[in-house]
Amino acid sequence: MLGRTPIGIPIGVLALVFSMVLGCQAAPVEFIVTPTPTQFVESTSISPMHFPGINTFGRGNQDSLNSTLALSDGRLVSVGWTISLSGWVPSWPNIPGSFVMITQPDGTSTLTRYGYKHAEEHLADLAEATNGDIIVVGGRYSIAGRGPLSDTEYGASISEIDSTGSPIWTHVYGGIFDHFSSVATSPDGSIYACGSTGDIDGVLWPSDVHSYNQTIVPIVAKLTSQGELVWVKNLGLDFVSAIVSAPNGDIVIAGAMSPAPDQPDNCRRNGQCPTLLRILPSSDVVFTTAFWPGDLTPYTISTPSDIAVDNSGEIVMVGSQNDFDAYVIKFSADGAMTWSRVFYPNYVSSDVAFISFSSVAFSPSGDIIVSGMGRLPGSAIALRSGLVASFGDSGNVRWYQCLGEYIYNWFSSVSVSPDGTIAAVGAVSNTVYQPGLVDTAALFARLAADGSIN
Repeated sequence: MLGRTPIGIPIGVLALVFSMVLGCQAAPVEFIVTPTPTQFVESTSISPMHFPGINTFGRGNQDSLNSTLALSDGRLVSVGWTISLSGWVPSWPNIPGSFVMITQPDGTSTLTRYGYKHAEEHLADLAEATNGDIIVVGGRYSIAGRGPLSDTEYGASISEIDSTGSPIWTHVYGGIFDHFSSVATSPDGSIYACGSTGDIDGVLWPSDVHSYNQTIVPIVAKLTSQGELVWVKNLGLDFVSAIVSAPNGDIVIAGAMSPAPDQPDNCRRNGQCPTLLRILPSSDVVFTTAFWPGDLTPYTISTPSDIAVDNSGEIVMVGSQNDFDAYVIKFSADGAMTWSRVFYPNYVSSDVAFISFSSVAFSPSGDIIVSGMGRLPGSAIALRSGLVASFGDSGNVRWYQCLGEYIYNWFSSVSVSPDGTIAAVGAVSNTVYQPGLVDTAALFARLAADGSIN
């Protein structure tokens, strides 16, 4: 699950043009796996800086934690990115890089980085495989001065890693403009990833996309449990945010699409409708729900950020309008809207402001847990806190936590362990706790099931 970062926040990952997630449609019959460059793996234990309710990592070198996953055994696996690996581990080189952080239930963490001859990798999302290993997706790209460009070393990447963070297998598909940004695994072991491609002649270019003036095309791909491509689609979407597997093996996708004539007026005026799709493993569409709830505002960008599916197949979608008006919407398993809540921050109010929702997960008890950005009551307008909140089944707010009070502080991803413990990761910019902080530091928080600080 991939959250969105507030507009205007400088973060190194966002400098990657291909980190935008887009849509899905049919693909070539033959798939070519790009050779994987020589890889090395290095791991070490790591300690955060502790502050009330939160931990920070790195030294402000555009550090971020992009996504986190709670495993069935209680461990947390997170992926992130930094401009300077030495800011995390002094003995590591002062170069950009991605990493996997595995956190034990007692809070101890191990950091693993991966190196390539001419490339670095942006790790975007992860999912638990049926065998207990972890599937990680992202994109591999060149670093200036790190060697000659070679199309055989860059593209959309997918890996299986074990409990220590070491790769079991890795595939790279496409070229330098291709990227996987969200991933899900199904009960039969299949892997589904969504992302984007910019290579009209590449392996990930969908065969039924006819608008060749598009430089970036959204894609959804099905892969085997070993990461081998089965199909690639563009399901008529202009944008894809997230992908998740339903309990029955169907795949649910959140994104946006150009409106049809019979869709709401607000969709037509806006030029894009938030969209929910459910597809079969064959890629056949079960339903497409393009919607615009009456309490969302036209003429704004309201593409969703994330989705989650509960054990009964019901779906929750979160997002924000222009990254400022947070919304959460509940759907039945057949795509009918059950309820929606939109929050318009009142900056002079004494109430907490829900500014943006970036990620969503279900708790074991069925509550809806969201993460994003908020503002504490009475805080200055410019200050933002990392937000974690819980909603009941009818959309009522059960509790919330705003952690930290910085210029910008946000949680991009949230996950819930089997015991109900909540983990949220993201980034913080210009924290008052670290004088001299440059740009952003990575942020990590754990909460108990009732929202209290763990």
